Amino acid sequence: MKSIQTALKMFAAIAIATFMTNCGSTSAPTTGSMALDAGFKSITATTPAQKAELAKLPAGQVSSVTHKGKQYYVVPNADKTQAYIGGPAQYQRYKDLQADAQVNAANMEAIGQYGTGYDTMGAGSAAAWDAWGATVN
Repeated sequence: MKSIQTALKMFAAIAIATFMTNCGSTSAPTTGSMALDAGFKSITATTPAQKAELAKLPAGQVSSVTHKGKQYYVVPNADKTQAYIGGPAQYQRYKDLQADAQVNAANMEAIGQYGTGYDTMGAGSAAAWDAWGATVN
């Protein structure tokens, strides 16, 4: 029974180490990429009137805009030449993605500060692999 528990702990440690390797190397999502992931459409301001409208909005923040009686959400990029536009469903998904990103950042910070709780290279590692019939030198 102990060998199964040890093997499961080893599997969990490997999974966590893989997760940390894959997630730790990626950068935090940008507002624009998160908006695209949420289903916002990317548009480029081409006319002076479009550029003037984008200039009124805060860069990198979602602004609520009503156009012809419909609610839209607009996120201008930093230089305000491009915007991401979505409706209520896309905005809800955007908020969900933001919340997920905040939780992931907090989890990564906690892992970095406190570790995973598993000793992946300690003396117990060889015993765990032996339980599976593998030889570790």
